[in-house]
Amino acid sequence: MKITVFLAAFALAAPGAAANAAANLVVNGDFSDGNTGFTSQYTYAAPTSGALMPETRYTITTDPRSVHPYWVRVGGDNSIMVVNGATSAGKTVWQENIATIAGQAYQFTASAADVCCNSAHPGRYAASELEFEVSADNFAHFTTLATIDTAPPKDAGQFQTATATFTATGAMELRVVDALTGRVGNDFALDDIGVFALPGTGGGSPASPGGADPSAVPEPRSWALMIVGFAGLGAAARSRRRRMLGLA
Repeated sequence: MKITVFLAAFALAAPGAAANAAANLVVNGDFSDGNTGFTSQYTYAAPTSGALMPETRYTITTDPRSVHPYWVRVGGDNSIMVVNGATSAGKTVWQENIATIAGQAYQFTASAADVCCNSAHPGRYAASELEFEVSADNFAHFTTLATIDTAPPKDAGQFQTATATFTATGAMELRVVDALTGRVGNDFALDDIGVFALPGTGGGSPASPGGADPSAVPEPRSWALMIVGFAGLGAAARSRRRRMLGLA
């Protein structure tokens, strides 16, 4: 089953709901702790000049241009995962086991951007198609929660945010794969990956991750506002990161 990506393009709503949102079950989803908390079938390279010239490499940095001469600069000083896309199919870009609880509903959110290319690039551009997948059996079977497609070079540096909801069948695995394998231009960044329990939708105890307090089940209007608030988290995170193409 594939759920169509929802691009969060609205301002943060229901600030009270957002402020009271559940904790993110994804460890280091904003990459502020560097290369920790997740696994990858790509090869890690320290963020030095030219480090991501070969395909199937990634690093954690604040500036894609600092690790590849044809990529764009981005504003701000927030860490992101930047990736030189693989030329062979099936390699996992990012993966983490998530401590979800059976019967509990969750909100998924993630952001991604094309980072190719700046004005020095000689041409030829391949897109990326990032698929965000969830599984309960180590990806013997999986569901695609959302996709983000890039269109280099016109969208270079512009983050898109994808959101989806799902109900867990127990502890689950979350991963990102790139469905396209073009060699030139298939370069992207990931940020703000999150999984949040939706209040009042599961059978966990109030003290457990994802647990719902039966006395605090929201009214329909409040529940809708909380969903908007979750989506707004992604929009708010991206609002400070709206990136323009870097030519310097």
